[in-house]
Amino acid sequence: MSLKTRVKVSSVTNLSDARYCAGMGVDLIGFNVDPEHPDYVDPIKFSEITSWLSGVDFAIEYFGKDWSLLEDIAVEYETNIIEIKEPDLLKHPIDEIKYILNFDNNSLNGYSLEGYLEKYKSNYYLYSEEEDLSHFNQVLQLSDRHKIIVGSGINVDNLDDVLENQKVFAIGLKGEEEEEPGFKDYDELADMLEKLEVEV
Repeated sequence: MSLKTRVKVSSVTNLSDARYCAGMGVDLIGFNVDPEHPDYVDPIKFSEITSWLSGVDFAIEYFGKDWSLLEDIAVEYETNIIEIKEPDLLKHPIDEIKYILNFDNNSLNGYSLEGYLEKYKSNYYLYSEEEDLSHFNQVLQLSDRHKIIVGSGINVDNLDDVLENQKVFAIGLKGEEEEEPGFKDYDELADMLEKLEVEV
């Protein structure tokens, strides 16, 4: 299975989502590692889920500010891709770890979008969920050059138009809760992935 562009699915919490995403050709699956977050996945569950999968990369999503804790988490989860929200963590590289810097309009803190991307050099960026899409078009224009995963503003209705008119590095989607173990109603996630399928 192949998709029209790269896709990251964030906040995956269960094997059903993970297997579905891998089978659909998703490139990167993210797991939240904050124990206080409702989408938290502990190291044992992370290992259990990822052991079933092949052909897909995994990221842990850490949105705290403690670098020493992040270093311990990277070892505990045995990952080489970490999504962060705190740009200062980029000052403390961890061997063989690639970073995704998650940002929204508030993150810019007075910088232009391009100025922010130039100031905080990351392997990848993720434009996270926003109600205010004032930067959306600029994000699209810069997506491929700066390796921005566009996680806001793209939906089933505008997907074809966006992909036809912009060179998007990747699209960001979000996992959904299981109604009960092993039973899922995928709705929006499935709609997006099915529309991204390359027709043979």
